[in-house]
Amino acid sequence: MKKTIFFVVLLVCVYSSYSQEQLVKNNKNREELMLLKPYSLYEEVVGEFGEPDDVIGSGFVIIQYILSDGRRINLNFGRGDRLYALVEISILGEMKEIFNCFNESTVSQQSLTPYVQILSINSSW
Repeated sequence: MKKTIFFVVLLVCVYSSYSQEQLVKNNKNREELMLLKPYSLYEEVVGEFGEPDDVIGSGFVIIQYILSDGRRINLNFGRGDRLYALVEISILGEMKEIFNCFNESTVSQQSLTPYVQILSINSSW
């Protein structure tokens, strides 16, 4: 019985220690993610922050990091390897745009035309 209690206490201590380390790591990553600059390379971002928790893009390369508090950070790499948009999503689903280069003239309209057409078709539903 004493061995069982000791084992359970040990597991709880190890788990809580791991959880605290993970929380600190994720908060640090959030702060560092917020400092990313437009046009950062995909390879550099993944090298710095690790593999994303999810890939949600269809047509565009959009990766997502999920933080320990439930917030999500979406990184949109367009159709290439450069970061064009960074969005933070709260646990309530509220979106906060950190930056969005798609609104700038640096992205050619020609590269966005197929997606604008798809949005126009879908908006008529």
